[in-house]
Amino acid sequence: AGTAGHSQGGFAATTATSHPNVVAEVCVQGGGNPPSKVAFMCLTGTEDFVEPQCTSAYNAAGGPAFLANYQGADHNSTPTLG
Repeated sequence: AGTAGHSQGGFAATTATSHPNVVAEVCVQGGGNPPSKVAFMCLTGTEDFVEPQCTSAYNAAGGPAFLANYQGADHNSTPTLG
């Protein structure tokens, strides 16, 4: 299973990774500390007020991790579609 969420939902998605069936998370402008077993992707922007928490979560990830920090994006304008 995977979890995903934006803002407070991103923090909740990170919390939900403690469930043994979760193997991946996408955190959009959130944070927390994902367990080492979980593949982790965090999307944020340089003007996002929770950018430090997202970057910290990425740095703390013990499993495969990806950080996308979009130049100039704020808390609502970080691209989530490619």
